[in-house]
Amino acid sequence: MALRRLECNVDASFSDELTCVGHDMCIRDDTGNFVMATWLNLGCSSDIGEALVLSHAIHWVRDRQLTNVDFKLDAKKVVDYCKA
Repeated sequence: MALRRLECNVDASFSDELTCVGHDMCIRDDTGNFVMATWLNLGCSSDIGEALVLSHAIHWVRDRQLTNVDFKLDAKKVVDYCKA
């Protein structure tokens, strides 16, 4: 039996006017069906917001004892840093 894979999509949005970062995370199963989601507002600048969003997503997944999770995000700087 193959291991079931989950995908955690992570995205952040920035408001210069409110000086905050909002992010949401959505977990889908290997067939694309919705499993769960959450969101959070952080008071930080955009240059560190994306990294904080990924960190929060990792803790969120760990706290729910989920395994075999692939994280997907579009923050090139964060992805490149994690690959290093």
